[in-house]
Amino acid sequence: MPSDEAFRQQVISVANDLFPEATIEPHPDSVELLVVDGHQVSLQNIWANHRLSDAPDDDLEALVKHHLGQILGKQLPSIEDVELEDVREKLFPQIMPVEYATSAPLPLIHFPLSTHVSVGLVADFPETYMYLRNLELQRWDIAADDLHALALSNLEKESQSMALQSAGEGRNQFIAIASGDGYDAARILVPSIQAFLAAHLGETFRFAIPNRDFLITWRLDCDDHFHEQLAAQIANDSHERPYPLSSSIFVRNSEGNIHEQSNGG
Repeated sequence: MPSDEAFRQQVISVANDLFPEATIEPHPDSVELLVVDGHQVSLQNIWANHRLSDAPDDDLEALVKHHLGQILGKQLPSIEDVELEDVREKLFPQIMPVEYATSAPLPLIHFPLSTHVSVGLVADFPETYMYLRNLELQRWDIAADDLHALALSNLEKESQSMALQSAGEGRNQFIAIASGDGYDAARILVPSIQAFLAAHLGETFRFAIPNRDFLITWRLDCDDHFHEQLAAQIANDSHERPYPLSSSIFVRNSEGNIHEQSNGG
C-alpha cells in the first residue's frame, strides 16, 4: 500500500463520481481503509491490481466500480441481525494483516499467527464477508476458541477435494495451493492438509503465505539456492499481488507448531 494519502484520495474522488448517493469517507485510523456506507473496506485489492495494470490510470475507474459496486450494489446483511445458527456452516478462518484486525471500529476476533498476520473469523455470504467481532462472542454466548474450531472444521470439509500443485523433485520439491477462493493461506491451519504436507515434505517443513490466495510449502532440507529463489519470489508476491499478507518464511514443526522466520531465514 502507498505510504501517503494520495492514492486513497484518488479512489475516493473516483468513487464519489461513480456512486454519488453513497457516503464514502477515509477511515480515521488507517490509510489502507475506507468507510463506505458504514462498511469498513480495505484498499489492498484495488491498490495491488492497480499496480499490476498495464494502464493504471485508465483501469482505476473499473477497479473502483467493480470493488465498491459489490458492496453498494446489493442489500448486504448486517452482522447485528445475524445469529450463530444463521452462519454456523458459513464460518471460515481467514488470515489477515494484524493492522486490519486491530484498526476495526469494533475489535475483531483474531488469533495472532506472527508479528504481521492474524487469523480472523468470517461469515462467508455470496455478496460479502462478515468479519466476526468480539461482540459476537457475547451475543452468541460462545468462546472464541469454539468459533475457531467450528470455522476450521468447515474449511477442512471445503478442502477435501482441493487440488494441490506439486513441482520439483527430491529435496527441492514444493507443494502449493492457489484455488483463489479466499482461504488458500488459511489452509495451512487445516490438520488433514498439514498431515498430507508432512507425509510428502517431512514432519518439519517450511511454508509461506505471501497473499491471501496462495500457500506454498517446501522441505526444510532443500538446497540453499532453491530456498533463496523461493524467498525472493515470496517477497515480491507479498508486495505485488492482491490481498498481501507476509514476506516471512514460516516453519511448521513435528508437533504442529508454527514459527516465523525472517525472509530468507
